[in-house]
Parts: sequence; C-alpha cells; structure tokens
Amino acid sequence: PNLLASLPSSALAAVVIAAGGAAILVEAVHRVVKRLGRRSPLLSDLARTAHQPFLVTVTIFAGQQAVRGFAGDFPGRSGVLHTLVILVIAAVAWLVGALLLVLEDVALARWRVDVPDNMKARRVKTQVVMLRRVTVVAIVILTVGVVMMTFPAVRALGASLLASAGLISVIAAVAAQSTLSNLIAGLQLAFSDSLRIDDVVVVEGEWGRIEE
Repeated sequence: PNLLASLPSSALAAVVIAAGGAAILVEAVHRVVKRLGRRSPLLSDLARTAHQPFLVTVTIFAGQQAVRGFAGDFPGRSGVLHTLVILVIAAVAWLVGALLLVLEDVALARWRVDVPDNMKARRVKTQVVMLRRVTVVAIVILTVGVVMMTFPAVRALGASLLASAGLISVIAAVAAQSTLSNLIAGLQLAFSDSLRIDDVVVVEGEWGRIEE
C-alpha cells in the first residue's frame, strides 16, 4: 500500500492497467495450457504448479515497466523501482523453483515404485529428490546474492571482496566444512546406489524403511 501511495495518479493508473493486462494475458495462457493438459500430463502439471508464480512474475514485471516508462519523475522513484526489482527477482526465483518441481514430477512419473521390480525406480527417485533439494538451496542462495547486489553499498563490498578471493575462499571452505561434508556424503549415497528410498534397513536389531 505505501509503495502504491507514493505514485502519482497517472503513474498509478498505468501500473494498474499494465498489471491488469498482464494478469488477463496469464489467465488466458493458463486456460489454454490447462485445456491442452487434458491430453498431456506435463502440461497439466505445468498449469497446476507454475500458474501462481508465473502470474506473480508477469504482473510485477509489467508494473515495473509501467513505472519505468510512464511514471516520470516523482518523489521516491528510485526506491519504488528498487523495490520492484527485488520483487521481480524473488518472483523469478519462485517461478524457476516451480518449473524444477514440474521437471521432477515428469522424471518420477516414468518410474513407478509400487511394482515388484522397482529397484531402478527407487534409485532414480532417490537421485532426483536429492538433486532437487540441492538445486532449491542453490536457487535460494543465488536469489539472496542477486538481491544483495542490487544495493550499491553491498555491490562495492562485493567488488572489494573479489580482490581477496583467495583468502575468502579458504575462510569459506573452513567455515562450511561440516555442511559441505554432509552434502557430499548425501550425493555420494544417492549416486553410488548405496542407499535408496524405500530400502529396508536394520539398525541395532530394529528395522525400518528409508522414507527420505
């Protein structure tokens, strides 16, 4: 509300028209993809999973372009544009994460684990789930980094840190040694086929199944 209140009336009207037009366009695309999804599981999953992040991304981007192109100069313009840039970055990251979820569903749909001979399917499921979690973490880290780099002070700090990248990398490696060890161990378990989801394991006389 405060962001919109700082806009002049003409700029606010341009933002509303641009965002409304973007929302209508997205809804039209969604209906087409949803109808096509009756024959395609991929499009059906895409229409269901990516609809909201796609709507938010396109709407915010349209509003940002409206402010940039039609609002002219007004008090707090740089702050409004900066806020919109951050929102666009976050929305794009959400959309990328949703698309990765769709790709995971497509990969897993080919491999059923509710059949007798399901060892290969369980191995693929284990690897896909592990890769998705690593990728989601990477997206979050990259998004935070990109958002921070939109601030001039942080950008200047980043440039100065690059000059001492060797020292920083050593410090970061030591600080993240435990986390990296766990990550590498998890990847090794997943891709060496040592452990799979739904495997039966026995520990100290008690047995159970690997759930995740």
